[in-house]
Amino acid sequence: MQRLIDEIKANRNEQYGFAALALTLIIPDICASFIKGKQANRHDYIGWCNKWITDPEDLDGEVIYSLRCSIFHSMDGNLDKQPVFNTYKKENVLQGEDRKLSYRFFFPHEDTKEAVIYKEESDTEIRRTLCTGLLIGSIIDAYERFEAENPGVSAHDFINFWFEG
Repeated sequence: MQRLIDEIKANRNEQYGFAALALTLIIPDICASFIKGKQANRHDYIGWCNKWITDPEDLDGEVIYSLRCSIFHSMDGNLDKQPVFNTYKKENVLQGEDRKLSYRFFFPHEDTKEAVIYKEESDTEIRRTLCTGLLIGSIIDAYERFEAENPGVSAHDFINFWFEG
């Protein structure tokens, strides 16, 4: 696992945002699978995120899982295409309102400090613009806390991959 974390950090430091984000979005799958003892499903992924990721604000497991699916299946960041996100909007966010909820994601420069950079609410829309660099940091922090309580996860062996040298 440390090799994965090191690669994420190296990609983030070199401003390779897509690579860093994609690798980071694997972490909840690995950790949830470790807990379950077999391959995790979306409920496990969402549950792990909700339990372990404490930042950024206004972001929870359903949104992170939807971003994961959006990145891996269509690479467009459009959460509205994700069934989990649409259910989430109906059940938890809009609660009878008729406003549209949307998220946008940006890849920051190295000095960015705010997790949620832009929040806008109007009569018709709730819009959040989130910094992917800080999301990456939040997931790595969650992993490190998880690893402290579950030391066996650090021994995750990528059995079908090997590294030469």
